[in-house]
Amino acid sequence: MADGGETPPAPAAPEADAGAPTSTTAPETPAPAPAPAALALPSASAKVKGKTTKDIDIELKSDGTVHSSGKPAAKINGMELQDPAGKTQLKVESDGTITTADGAAYAKFDGDTLTTNTGVKYAIADDGSLMNTPEKGAEKSVGKATDVGSAKRSALLAVAFMTWGTKAPQPKVAAAKPGAAGEKTAATEKAAASDKKAAADKPKK
Repeated sequence: MADGGETPPAPAAPEADAGAPTSTTAPETPAPAPAPAALALPSASAKVKGKTTKDIDIELKSDGTVHSSGKPAAKINGMELQDPAGKTQLKVESDGTITTADGAAYAKFDGDTLTTNTGVKYAIADDGSLMNTPEKGAEKSVGKATDVGSAKRSALLAVAFMTWGTKAPQPKVAAAKPGAAGEKTAATEKAAASDKKAAADKPKK
């Protein structure tokens, strides 16, 4: 008993469980989806004039429209070159490989130089010269480009399409030589013919 007859104070009530702390951090905003890859286009109309295996007179507009000799001929849309009706003709992959709409080999971009599978090259120099390296021979200027800026790939893709359509030069496939099976068949046929001739020449009894 406490001194003086005083009643001891009641024990303090246990504190209520505060529970798990509540986070006040706002949820993270998801990063925006990356913009789809696209070939660069000129800020204004770019022009390329010269002579490849054909006369080239191309105007590439800022919306991707390609005119050849003043007439609509194609359009650069994303990573594709399409015909005026919007049908894909050529496609550029992320590694620079160029294929036709059905995936057939066409050419490749090495940097901003368009190179065919036979080694023919087209490039636009810093001074605007349209440069061509033939399969056999030295690089030479074959024309002039103006106001292309960073849209060299788009301009060169248009040059290629106006020059070759969807069939760029490809290496020639060597004719297959007859294999052992073919040689064996030829030898067998020769032996059979010889046996037949011998039987025919054998006198009858």
